[in-house]
Amino acid sequence: MALLEPPLLCTSPASVEDVQKWVDHIPRTLQSQLSAGTILPVSIFKLPDSRISDNPNSYLPEEIGIGPIHHFRSDLYNREQIKLVTAQEVLKPYNITSEYETIVKERLIPLVTIARSCYDINFDIGNTPLAWVYSIDVVVLLDILMKVTEGKPSEFLEDVTKLENQIPLVVIIELVNALNQNLSGTSDNPFLENLFLNFCETRSPLKFSLPKSQKDLDIGNRHHLLDCMYHLKVCHAKPPPTPLIRTDYSIDVPSDEEEAPSILSVLDAFLKPFKDALNLPWDKLNDLIKYLLGQTPTKLEIAIPPVSHLVKLAKIEFSSTNGGIRDIEFDVEKLTLCLPVLELKSDSDVILRNLVAYEELMFKYGHVPTLDVTEYVDFMCGIVDSDKDVKILREKNIIFGDMEDGEIANFFNNITKSSGRTDGIKSKLTMTIESINHYYGNVPRVKVYETLKKVFNASWKIALIAFAILGLLVMIYIGVREVSNLKDLFTVSNVPFVVPQVGTNNELLDF
Repeated sequence: MALLEPPLLCTSPASVEDVQKWVDHIPRTLQSQLSAGTILPVSIFKLPDSRISDNPNSYLPEEIGIGPIHHFRSDLYNREQIKLVTAQEVLKPYNITSEYETIVKERLIPLVTIARSCYDINFDIGNTPLAWVYSIDVVVLLDILMKVTEGKPSEFLEDVTKLENQIPLVVIIELVNALNQNLSGTSDNPFLENLFLNFCETRSPLKFSLPKSQKDLDIGNRHHLLDCMYHLKVCHAKPPPTPLIRTDYSIDVPSDEEEAPSILSVLDAFLKPFKDALNLPWDKLNDLIKYLLGQTPTKLEIAIPPVSHLVKLAKIEFSSTNGGIRDIEFDVEKLTLCLPVLELKSDSDVILRNLVAYEELMFKYGHVPTLDVTEYVDFMCGIVDSDKDVKILREKNIIFGDMEDGEIANFFNNITKSSGRTDGIKSKLTMTIESINHYYGNVPRVKVYETLKKVFNASWKIALIAFAILGLLVMIYIGVREVSNLKDLFTVSNVPFVVPQVGTNNELLDF
């Protein structure tokens, strides 16, 4: 998919005329921002090409551009007439005629300067045209949200949850309040908050069964639609349970496994040559072989065993929790890992990817203190390797939805592990993962399994190198034989073939 540069984005001056336009534009913009008084935190970002290239369809709108970043993109602008028809239908109940232009001039244009501060890029467009962009796209966005919450299909469903397609809530609230005031004389209407809450509950992959009355969505303090979903699913958690603290992580080995350590010692002595082979840089050799074979390198994942291994080898049970991401916990006493419920639908891939992108950028700017969603997605990518893992989580009522098990496994396998935090602070989920790995690594049957697995891998790799060397020797032998055959062309019965000298006394010339 070609990455089209939106015409609204500000580009560097390339000529004297461009420099003059910049000189005319910057003072007005700066003065406008200084006079606005209120500056909102940056919360809508133009994603870097490095992230978009990983999966362009998940980040760039494909059907409709909402907001100034993609509104005028050439391949999306053909939807403009559809937008105008939709706006007409939505505004009809408000009995809006010439008053709408007045609302745009009096309510939206003064607000544009504040809205600009929500973006991490500048726009080569005046306040008046930008206000009209909002006046159309906000109404279209409301129409899409209403249809989705009513269970109606919408071809624009995925696009409205993408980070670059967000509209500042301050603009949406102002326009809705103006419409309500024009209709009923009052702007006090819970319609917008309920609409956003219902949409987030309907489409968010993360679920928890708290009553709606207990859900906190102060829409006046939220940034945009994606931020509402992020706030509801991360910051809103059930009351923490009484922690089960265990400082001694020694493993109580069942009686039927008392002989496991002795078996390990025998294996260690018998298979020492194979274990020595493990010290070679097999990861690099393996990647090189895959590259030569044309295979795509495996995505980097977090270090944690998959669900099937945790269940079959470590006998760890999985259970769903009514809470959210921050309520993930591993009960060492009961050997139970509690995970939030995850509903995966056709647009869940897009939502999760954009939530992660949003959180990482907000964390970079210091607007959020943690990387909860990012670490959770990394965690799920680590424990889900195949459809077997998905099947187990589905049986435990942790994963459900209309996606197939194989599709879900492919989704988590195609996400690269994030860089994570760089400040050295460990999150609760990180410590939970360490606790799981510590327990798993000390289970005797796991030790036996891992030892045999390493020996098998080492044997396979040694065999692979042996076959490679053998193949090289065969190629050398064939090459030598070809050279030898070439030499035989000039030898008959071990008698050198002599080319006769052509001269005046040569008998071949005498008749």
